[in-house]
Amino acid sequence: MSDQPTQSFPAPPAAPKVKKRRRWPWAVGGLVLGLIIGGSAGGSGDAKPVANTAAAAATPAPTVTVTAPAAAAAPAPTVTVTAAAPAPAPAAEPAGAKTTVGNGQWLVGTDVAPGTYKSPATDGGLCYADTNDGEGNINQQEVTPEGPTIITVSKKDKVFKVSGCEDFVKQ
Repeated sequence: MSDQPTQSFPAPPAAPKVKKRRRWPWAVGGLVLGLIIGGSAGGSGDAKPVANTAAAAATPAPTVTVTAPAAAAAPAPTVTVTAAAPAPAPAAEPAGAKTTVGNGQWLVGTDVAPGTYKSPATDGGLCYADTNDGEGNINQQEVTPEGPTIITVSKKDKVFKVSGCEDFVKQ
């Protein structure tokens, strides 16, 4: 080998031990913080708390029972009867229309039915009755100092006016 002296170098100093940073606590902390912030931002506050879900899961669902109808019996035989049509009913008085009226003003068709009316003899005073068109134009007028008063109320009349008379009765 060679005569040359070998040079020896001192061993390099040992590298200082570097502590590894633990990163998982930061990751867990960030995850928890994110869940808290996301829960408060996403929750509107109107969610209803859930009661004991284990108890709810243990409660059986209600049972619905449907009973089928019994088999229908044979249909009854059809019977056809022919009869004459009933006679038409006489014209009805308007609802609420009276056939007996006293002193006052009466709306024809509403308060009093059209027709011929008679009032018995008066007690010494004048009996006045008229029918008019609702605007004051008289269609028929009767003034009787004694004896019965007869007046006809037609469908075209609007008002029947009576003063100083006994009750008028439809004839």
